[in-house]
Amino acid sequence: MHRKSLIALIPFCFLTLTVSLVTGQTTTDDSTYRNRGKSWVRNDDLERAIKDSDIAIAFHPGSALAYYNRGVLLQARGEFNRALADYNKAIDINPRYTSAYNNRAGILYSIGRIDEALADCNRAIELDTNHAGAYTNRGVVRSAKGDFEGARADHTKALRLDPKLPTAYYNRGILELVRGELDAALNDFDRAIELAPSLDQVVAAAKKRLLQLSNSQRRN
Repeated sequence: MHRKSLIALIPFCFLTLTVSLVTGQTTTDDSTYRNRGKSWVRNDDLERAIKDSDIAIAFHPGSALAYYNRGVLLQARGEFNRALADYNKAIDINPRYTSAYNNRAGILYSIGRIDEALADCNRAIELDTNHAGAYTNRGVVRSAKGDFEGARADHTKALRLDPKLPTAYYNRGILELVRGELDAALNDFDRAIELAPSLDQVVAAAKKRLLQLSNSQRRN
């Protein structure tokens, strides 16, 4: 089976960063609403968290962090257009906002704007060469463009920077699978589940495809 055809059967995982607490000098009301929004996230109440983010932005409309945080929440709720607008605003305010580029890349990738997603990953890495998430995300984008060796190198780089990054193991496992390196793929999938049990169902689907490929190879 052609590599692109096989990869189309198994989804990659894009890593997005989460809401940040306020640091530095802010007004009391501003920081209160932003930090309370973080507590709503922990309680899985995105609607209340977004409302608090709205209030935080009203208090401090020049805060890149406030727009970034609301973008994260909207992205988690699947409101990609609104999240994209917030990441755009955060980057307009702070053109060196690495996490905003990284998360915006995820939205651009999900809506098929692959070249723009790659540009955002590149910019995130340019701003922070130790950003493991940006490397594994760029690996996902490179796979979409057919650059599988470049993608594998990015996931491996991410794991050198952060050996406990489950999405990088999972994503590299897919690439090992399509290269026919079945033992390496299995090892990466197992490590991904060990670090993030929530990936179990996703990895199970990949392992099923791995077994099918292994049986096919034995028949041939």
